[in-house]
Amino acid sequence: MKQLTCVLVLLLLIGIGTSCDKGPDPNGPIVFEGLTLIDENGLVLGFDSDDWRLDDEWRDDEAALFMENKSTDCNDAAGWDIIGYPNPSDGQFFIQMAKPESVRLAYRLVDEDLNVLISRDSIFNDVIIVNARNFLIQDTVRMYYKLIDGECEYRGHGDLLFQ
Repeated sequence: MKQLTCVLVLLLLIGIGTSCDKGPDPNGPIVFEGLTLIDENGLVLGFDSDDWRLDDEWRDDEAALFMENKSTDCNDAAGWDIIGYPNPSDGQFFIQMAKPESVRLAYRLVDEDLNVLISRDSIFNDVIIVNARNFLIQDTVRMYYKLIDGECEYRGHGDLLFQ
């Protein structure tokens, strides 16, 4: 009977512990997981639903990567798009966007500790080349980006694997 009581108490404690799990700690480390696989022609081979969107909700430490933050309560960005390829790459990759000419891109390429590797603002081109080869990274990095339209910004990120 004593063993049965101990087993029931143990099961109760396990149940309480798992029922209190509220997901990832909003102040804990950011985990880079998932990857949109894209070949050298921009053809998507595998898709991560969190990457390359325009509706991210960033934590304070992610938003702090940028000096200025504008309103994210914006009109729908129908027809706008952004993608980074190839992924994985050797550290040099393209960013291709579909957006109005007046919209500018700002981005921060960071490691898992949110150390900024490359930072650019006010890019109006629809296609750019980013060269991070000199960092000699063979790991996943993240590009945080904003498409800025006047006083409104559309936020997103894409994880990139450098091999």
